[in-house]
Parts: sequence; C-alpha cells; structure tokens
Amino acid sequence: MKLGSNTSLRKNSKHSASPLLIGAMICSALALTACGSGDSSESLPAYQGQSADAIATETLQRNASEATNGSMATALNSVVAAMNGSAALGQAFNVVGTTGNTPASPGGVFNDASQDGPLINAEYDTRMRTETSGAFGATLGLSGAATATRSGNKITVNPDEAAICYEQGYSSQNAQCEQLLSDLVVEINATSDKSGDITYLYRNRAVALVGYSPLHASYELKLDGLHEFLLAANQIGLTSSELADSMNGSVKLEARVLNATAGSEAGSVIVSVPQAVNIVNSSAGANVNLAPSTLMQMSANAATGDLAMEVNVGALALASPNEELPGSPLQKLVMSGLTAKASITQNGDLLTVSNVGLGNGPLSMTVDSLEAVRASMDTFGFVVDDRTNKLVLNGDLNFSMLTKNIFGVIDDFESHDATADINIQAASGTTFTELLSGVMRLDQGGPLVVGYDISDGISSANGTVSVGVGQCFGESYSSDAPIDVVGCN
Repeated sequence: MKLGSNTSLRKNSKHSASPLLIGAMICSALALTACGSGDSSESLPAYQGQSADAIATETLQRNASEATNGSMATALNSVVAAMNGSAALGQAFNVVGTTGNTPASPGGVFNDASQDGPLINAEYDTRMRTETSGAFGATLGLSGAATATRSGNKITVNPDEAAICYEQGYSSQNAQCEQLLSDLVVEINATSDKSGDITYLYRNRAVALVGYSPLHASYELKLDGLHEFLLAANQIGLTSSELADSMNGSVKLEARVLNATAGSEAGSVIVSVPQAVNIVNSSAGANVNLAPSTLMQMSANAATGDLAMEVNVGALALASPNEELPGSPLQKLVMSGLTAKASITQNGDLLTVSNVGLGNGPLSMTVDSLEAVRASMDTFGFVVDDRTNKLVLNGDLNFSMLTKNIFGVIDDFESHDATADINIQAASGTTFTELLSGVMRLDQGGPLVVGYDISDGISSANGTVSVGVGQCFGESYSSDAPIDVVGCN
C-alpha cells in the first residue's frame, strides 16, 4: 500500500529511516567513536626530573603553569593532526552510501572549505596557549600581589584576586569578582622540578584537581565544590543563574604526551567520569545520573596517522521538561550503557570499529510517561577501507528501533500519531561497496534484511526488504519501504 501523506513523513521527517539504514547505524556509532581512544592501561613514559627540594618556589610555580599548558596542547595537537590526515575517518563522516559519494574536504576532517583556513590551526593553538597561560599563571600566584608560603614541597598560594579577574575579562564587576575569589586558595604539591599536583580549594572544598608534568596533564572538576562556588557567585550578585539543588561526582580531562617532536606528535586524550555524577534541580524538574564512565578516549600518532579510540559510557538516566512541547512535559532518557572501539591504520586509509553496543539493555526515551523511542542493538563492528570504498561487517548486525512522534517530540511538523518500527539484520562478513551514483551494492554474505512498520497516523504500511549478493539498494520514492532494491547504476 502506498501511503499518501506518509511519503513526506518517511522521506523528510527527522524520525524516519535513512535512505541507507546500515549507513545511519554506522553514522550513529561513529558519532561516538569519533570522540573516543586506546587502552588506558598501556605502558606510559614517566617524567624523570630533578628533585623539587632545591628549586626556588617561584620557579616551581612557573614550571607548574608551563607544564600544564604545554603537555595538554601537545597531546591535543597529535590527535587533531592524525585525525585530519585520515582518509578513512573522512570517509566515515561521509558515511558510505548516504552522501552520493561526496568527496571529503581536501584539507582534512578538521578543515572547512567555507573558511579561510583550517578550523584547528597554528594561530588558534598559539592564542589558546597564551590565554590559558595567563589565567593559570594568575591563579598560581605569578602575577599581581599574590602571596605564597612553602612547607617542604607543598606551596600554598593566596592569589591576587584582581589579577585573576583581569585575566577573565572583568572590568565593570571587578569588586564582585574579587569578593568571590577572596575565598580561593591554591595548593601546589611539587613531586619534581616540573611535575606535581595542584588543588583549587574554595572555602576549603576542592573545586578542581590538576596534575602536571611535561608528559602529562589532567584536570578533574569536582561538582560539589563547583556547586559551592556557583552558589557564592549568585549570592554576591556576580551571576544570577538558576542552580541545581545539589551536584556530586567529578569529570576529568587527561592528556599524555608520547612524542613532542613537531610533526611527529604522539599522545592520548581521555575524558572520563571518575566518580558517579548526580545532579538534582527540583525547581526545573530535572536530574542527571551517570555511572563512572569513559566518555571518550583517544590516542594518536601524527607521524603515522594511526589512531585508537574507545567509548565506554555507564548507565545513564536524564530527566528534564521539554520546553519546546506544549505544557513542557517531562522527558526521560534511560540507557544501561554505550560502547564502541575504533582504530585507524594503514596511513589513515583503514577504519576498524568494534564493540558497538548499547550495554545490557535497550535505550529508551519517554515523554510524559509515554514511550517515544526504544532502540536495541547487539554488539557488532565493521571495517571501512577508503582505498576500495568497501564496508565489511565484523559481527552480526541486529538493530531495532521504535519511534513514536508523541506531542511532536520527533518532528513537530508531522502528525503526532506517526510511528516507525524498523528492524535491520545482516550477518558478519557481509560486504558493501558504494558506487559512484551513491547507491550501495551487497558484494558478499548477506542478506541485508530490513523490516518496517510505519504509519503517518492515517494510513500504514509494513513489509520486509531483502537484499542479496549482487543487488543494490537505496532510497526509492516509488516504495513505502525506508530502503528498497534499486538498479546498480
């Protein structure tokens, strides 16, 4: 049955299936793995410096500022350079079969043809180092009328509030800014001449923990300390933002340098949740709960173009009013986990993704207690080879997703009674090739089976599309199926 109004729903709405469902699945996975890295247990070089005992206090303060900025910048440079040079990653962002074989940007993944130059460039890097160096230096007592006392190799800094406020760009609110920072104390524990730990304390509560050395930098934000700081900012009138009732847990950014040679940088970057996050905002009807997680972990070698990535998100529960819908109904997102691993090798031409999954249970989203989205997926992987324009499944693909356009949560321009139930299956080893026309050909294994049951609220259609070896598939406007068998031209 050909649906009248459902054509618009299926082809254009945000909750409809992609013309290449397998591509949409891969795109979802890559949106995760593109942020993710290698094994955090790998053997890493340790900085062997001089003893801090005989180093002057101000020198230790300055070394702490320089090491923190330098190692983080070098590690980030290695990751960006390796990603920017990867043909396979560029192909992954232009997911096979979904872009009509659009060529990747000749400047790399992080270059934009509409801009004058790279999105990440030397000028940007220099400016960021300069700006962050000034801010760090001020908090570590390197400017203004700061004072520092030392006991052994522990340095306690009472920073100059005016100097910090100046670095942060405050002019008209300097008095309030200085009042806020009057309760800030910074402790530097130097373990060598250029390595150690920094603790930012606000009213004796840790707000941030910083680790530094020429080979390593980390920033851990303590949410309970941050909450105390934000409350104080509101109380003195520096800010007037709506705050949560409580914030607990921590979020950490970490960078490691394996090679600092320009053009051959190698390093890793990790964003994690070391302590479970819990945020409650009763006035807004919102809360966040996230188990300890690796949000993204990436290691890269700019010289070889190799990357390794990983995402391992723990159980997540989010709840908040959806203010874009009538009556601002409560919207909840729940998932038991999210995982993915990826590596880029062969001089950037080969992308291998594994362990793509949704934890031990389905991902679900409800609106006003009514289920709007439910997705489940068995763990699987795939390989993209830019040299042959092929994609090969590594592990059985078994994905299902049900969407209901409740209150227009998926697409407000479509019927709020519209639904789509899609199931995708293909065996491990199934191989696809993208043709110049943009359609996909199944070359080996299979079949690719797509089941569908869709409705626009008035009419409905259901069926199954099966694609075998030698057949091509893509979007067909003569069919109600999200994809269909089409000519290989």
